[in-house]
Amino acid sequence: MRQSPRVSVNLPVMVEIYGEKQGGRVTNLGLGGVFVALKQPPPVNTVVNLSLFLAPHHPPLEILSRVVRQESQGVGAAFLDVDLGARMRLQEYLVPLLPREDTTCPYCNAKLPRRRRRQCPSCRHSLNFGPQAAMADLEPEENAGRRGTAAASAGGAWRCNR
Repeated sequence: MRQSPRVSVNLPVMVEIYGEKQGGRVTNLGLGGVFVALKQPPPVNTVVNLSLFLAPHHPPLEILSRVVRQESQGVGAAFLDVDLGARMRLQEYLVPLLPREDTTCPYCNAKLPRRRRRQCPSCRHSLNFGPQAAMADLEPEENAGRRGTAAASAGGAWRCNR
């Protein structure tokens, strides 16, 4: 099961595999991973560097990823190391694309009741996709446990607490 919801997109991406680059298209994207349509998909467990082009005239988003699924038309990859700035850019791009009212859970695909809920009754994932929710499960690695302090916000890598 995915750790974050995905949205359908059509974005250019450059995939670097062992120093070789090939272009592809991102067909779905989330805070934790991506599906990339490629002509020559690398094998499962290959570590790749993705350069995601979220907007024209802006630098690409560089994310180290690991191939977790291979299909004839491309690969599913999980993000390995997403710094705070990259996560914020992803969140700013994704939140407006998330549906306002889902009929199925974006994590487990279970049918959702008509009445709006804060979490999926099947998998119990939160269905709150506001800006604060996207950052709620992060904290700085070197300052774990000291959220909201000057030391915690001074910089450094961030990790997911799940």
